[in-house]
Amino acid sequence: DKSRKLITSEIGTRESIGHAEFSPDGSKVAFVSRPSIATLDWNVWLIDVKGGGRKWIGKGYAAWHPSGKYIFNGDTLMDLDGKKIHKFPIIVSSPSFSPDGNYLVGNYGGMLRIKKTVVDGKEKWEGEKVPGAPGADVCPKWSPCGRYIINGWEGGVSLVDLLYGNTEISLTPEQTIGPIASMNACRELRKFREYLQTNDIESWNALVKAH
Repeated sequence: DKSRKLITSEIGTRESIGHAEFSPDGSKVAFVSRPSIATLDWNVWLIDVKGGGRKWIGKGYAAWHPSGKYIFNGDTLMDLDGKKIHKFPIIVSSPSFSPDGNYLVGNYGGMLRIKKTVVDGKEKWEGEKVPGAPGADVCPKWSPCGRYIINGWEGGVSLVDLLYGNTEISLTPEQTIGPIASMNACRELRKFREYLQTNDIESWNALVKAH
């Protein structure tokens, strides 16, 4: 359609495009690209769906904060002009925000809790590494209700139930992660649930309420 043509016309034919994601309101697209497959140096771009040139805002990954005001690039929260809001203590690759914006999950064990407070009218951000990363496989994504994380890897596509700690809800029955990997994943997920119950009871109660 017209929107698709406007977006793709802004992308150079020699670029390697790695990831694209709509803003929460659907008005913009954030995507990453690199000049060629010979480099791992990814650039983060913003483009308006209705037209207009793309805007470079930084390097890394591109995950929209649910508010639509920020983009997380792997270790730094940026505004839509590329201004660095806060740099966090760990790198979360291929990140995905929880629906409330309080957590980030990424590839292979990356999990970050984000705390935002307002002091004298100014936002203050803090980050904390979370033990036991659920859905710590490839490109995990949070469900809209916040109870599940979907992820995929060589063992297929699976659904992680954060409330009941089930990591073996396979959406591709012909492929499974295997009993040993499943046992290890359940152990890690138990750490995450214990963390919520001890350090973030509000998020734990929200999981229970979403049941």
